[in-house]
Amino acid sequence: MMRLKIGDAEAFRRPEDWSYTPDDRQTKHEIIDGDIVEDYGHVAAGDVITCTVLMQYQEYLKVYNYWESRKKVKIVDHAGTEWGNMRVVIKKDTYVNYHESYHKLDLEFWKV
Repeated sequence: MMRLKIGDAEAFRRPEDWSYTPDDRQTKHEIIDGDIVEDYGHVAAGDVITCTVLMQYQEYLKVYNYWESRKKVKIVDHAGTEWGNMRVVIKKDTYVNYHESYHKLDLEFWKV
């Protein structure tokens, strides 16, 4: 079992969830005689990954600093797939009951 790696930080365990949303820029428009599709392709720079992860405090500080400084880092997911130059966005930071040295984070990673 691999753990999520965010730059030099490593999660305590696998993410609770992992979701990859590609930026697919096509839209279907209904017209009187049928449908037409407006298609601007897949824009990789708009892809977004979301996850919830548990981190020990020292590892959390690294991730917090990536977010604060807007530094792009390499992400290695729990399957071993590498995602280069990703921006880290902290969407939610929660303390873990009875485990003050851990943080539960809702994160997004952007390719922009």
